[in-house]
Amino acid sequence: MLAMTPFTSDEDAVRIANNTRYGLSGYLQTTNLSRGLRVAEALVTGEVLINGAANLRVQRPFGGIGISGMGKEGGKLGVEEFLRVKSVASPENSGPPCAAARRSR
Repeated sequence: MLAMTPFTSDEDAVRIANNTRYGLSGYLQTTNLSRGLRVAEALVTGEVLINGAANLRVQRPFGGIGISGMGKEGGKLGVEEFLRVKSVASPENSGPPCAAARRSR
């Protein structure tokens, strides 16, 4: 099942998506990868998958935010539980694992 909520702008969509206590995964479908990466950066989730991408290599961190859990498992980032990490995957950014990850305290 897919629940869809109308939005008026990217900022409105991010506000709606971030208005939850959960934060395991986010999903974006777009024809504009640059736009998708900007929105992915703003989402408060443990991971964001763009256009159905799933990089399932063992080095890919997995875990949530909020009541979806804090901390990651898998790869080097699995031991860095004091950082908030988001992995962003799309078919177009198939570089090294976590190439698009951002870290913040």
